[in-house]
Amino acid sequence: MERLMKIQIAIGIVATMAFSNASATCAILESPLGKISTDLVAGKSQQPLLAPEWQSNAVYVAGDQVQFENKLYQARWWSKNEKPGPVWGSWELAAQDNVAWSSFSTYQLDDKVIFDGKVYRAQYWNANERPGESGAWKLDDSNATLKNAQFVRSETDCGAPPYQDELGREVMIRSGSVGVELQSEITDSIIFDHFYLYRNGEFQYSRKIEASIQNNWCKGQDECQALLEQGAQNVTYLPIYMYNTGFKSVDGVVVERTAPEKGYADVCTKDNICRRFEFDSENR
Repeated sequence: MERLMKIQIAIGIVATMAFSNASATCAILESPLGKISTDLVAGKSQQPLLAPEWQSNAVYVAGDQVQFENKLYQARWWSKNEKPGPVWGSWELAAQDNVAWSSFSTYQLDDKVIFDGKVYRAQYWNANERPGESGAWKLDDSNATLKNAQFVRSETDCGAPPYQDELGREVMIRSGSVGVELQSEITDSIIFDHFYLYRNGEFQYSRKIEASIQNNWCKGQDECQALLEQGAQNVTYLPIYMYNTGFKSVDGVVVERTAPEKGYADVCTKDNICRRFEFDSENR
């Protein structure tokens, strides 16, 4: 992927750059992101599930693994034509960490789940015991760190003086960009690893978080954390989402405009605990 270089500039500073056939004045602003959830959500696995799909006519024995409804199950004992799911049935979820809590699953000591926007850790084996209402679960220490992560919205808004085209019409062009990123910080701990981007209702892609630490580029939680072995340093993150904006008007009538765009991104740890932010190219 081409790197989108982050422009570091103080709020309110005005820059001048080439713009069409005239000199454009560009305001570069940074502001808190308006729509960011403090709730935590469960991400999707970065690794593909390699187990085969469950088949009603197949025979399974203890230890067999299958996929069913995009989840990985493991057989407790011999079975045939028994759908994975019920707690006391022939199947159990093979991976428990950081999935959304389910009344149909069993959990072991130290399994982690996400429930009601919080991470809970199992205190002992349990089934159908709702987090927050049962001593089987305890709030995990990761909650405060993940919820305190800050996201910012960066904008450029460029405009040049109107000019006349070959037909004598007055033409005005404005352009800019909107981006969302993790706020730069001095830290000794990298929290997030990757993100999932959804644009206009459709999944687009998943990528590793990218950052610059002491002029060294890194991708993902492990690689970036390795650059902090000597202690806290300044971490500058690349944009997670960036979108161009602008319009062209002729004699005061808009003839071209960048299509509006909205969506959200789940920004996740290596263990797939995620924060979600929404973006909208037209609104803060």
